[in-house]
Amino acid sequence: MKTVNTMKKFAFLFVLFLVLTGSSAFAQNIITESQVSVTITKDTSREQLWQIHQDLKAQGIDFNYTPRFDNQFKLMCIQYTVKRNDGQLLGSAGNDNLLAPNQRTKITLNKQGNNFVAACIGNCE
Repeated sequence: MKTVNTMKKFAFLFVLFLVLTGSSAFAQNIITESQVSVTITKDTSREQLWQIHQDLKAQGIDFNYTPRFDNQFKLMCIQYTVKRNDGQLLGSAGNDNLLAPNQRTKITLNKQGNNFVAACIGNCE
C-alpha cells in the first residue's frame, strides 16, 4: 500500500513539474531536407543556437545571429538573418525582450523545388 501512495505522489509531482516548466521548454525544433521549424526562447542556450546554426548549414541555410545573455545564462535578446547558401536573403528578425512572458521568435522554412522559402521568420503563430 505504501508503494502505491509513493508512486501516486511521484506521478503528481512529475505532472506538476511539467505544468510549471511550461511548454516552451519542451518545444522541439525540426530541421530536415524539406522543412525547418525552429523556435527560439529565453531558454535557448548558446550550444543550442550553435547546433541550430550547424544543422541549418547542413541544409544549405546560413543562420547568422547575435545573441545577448543575462547572468543566469537566459537569452535576453537575439537578432538574426537567414539566407540560402546562394546568398538569397530569406529574412531577418529578432526579439529584444525574450525574458518577457511567452516571448519567442521563429524560423519556418519549406522546400519548394530545390530551394527553401520562408513561411515565417520572426513573430508568427
